[in-house]
Amino acid sequence: DLVQQILTFSRPGEVARRPVDVCLVAEDVLNFLAASLPPTVKVRLQNKAGNTFIMSNQTSLHQIFMNLITNAAQALEDERGTIAVSLTNQVLGDEGRPAGLEQLAAGEYLRVSVQDDGRGMDQETVARVFEPYFTTRVHGKGTGLGMALVHGLAHRMGGVATVASTLGAGTTITLFLPVVVIEEPDQDLPVLPLVRGWESVLFVDDNPLLTDLAKRFLSKLGYEVMVLRSSEVALTTFSRDPDAFDLIITDLWMPGLTGLELCAAVRRLREDIPIIMCTGNPDNVTPEQAQELRLAGVVAKPLNLAQFAQIIRKTLAKEI
Repeated sequence: DLVQQILTFSRPGEVARRPVDVCLVAEDVLNFLAASLPPTVKVRLQNKAGNTFIMSNQTSLHQIFMNLITNAAQALEDERGTIAVSLTNQVLGDEGRPAGLEQLAAGEYLRVSVQDDGRGMDQETVARVFEPYFTTRVHGKGTGLGMALVHGLAHRMGGVATVASTLGAGTTITLFLPVVVIEEPDQDLPVLPLVRGWESVLFVDDNPLLTDLAKRFLSKLGYEVMVLRSSEVALTTFSRDPDAFDLIITDLWMPGLTGLELCAAVRRLREDIPIIMCTGNPDNVTPEQAQELRLAGVVAKPLNLAQFAQIIRKTLAKEI
């Protein structure tokens, strides 16, 4: 159940997949993160694969690169260092496989490698890197779900994730993802720019992975963000100062108050605040409910970060 929750962000069923150019997504994430990383951390992308496509979706690939690079940056522990991201094509035959790749079918794969020159890990830690909730960071500084997500998504794509590390010599996380050949790239689904803002946002979701991602993502876009994992705590916090926030983003299904119940209570305190509802199945919110609660939008999980940023910006622009 835990792995299912991590992989689908509480959305039942499989996420629709299509051929995606991995290089475009990697460049998009690197450009986004470069400005937010400490100046002592340098990120270098080496693309020897060109425009290589895999069966996935932009959201999943965004999650993979965001987690791999931020994890590598954290491994540097505020010291000067380099994160090397490389994309290469590799053909796997029926024999002579490197360790950890035995279960993959023969064929062409995209090799995604993220290497840092931090302090590295001992072998006991290496063996637990992909375990859910395992983290080497100080309590409260990380969820321990990022690498589990990377591992699970790679498996969903028909690939694998491996780790190699030595104390004092850094760490390398490597993904092997099966390549698909397409005649013409899909021109109807461009990579959207990540639009920025400055307003105050209250983000409510009981999924720690989503709250952690939302905090990092929205903060780096310029927003002031408070994330809470309890709808009841969120209501108490909001009631203390209803004018402290410019936007509320809430999950639909949560312990305690549901998202709909939270919205109704918020409306009694402040009628004009825009609210965006996130749910694995938008059909769970009827048009009548959306109209009654004056929802600014209902967004489907898993969240496409670029589209989500666009929706937030358009919602807040209407309130100016």
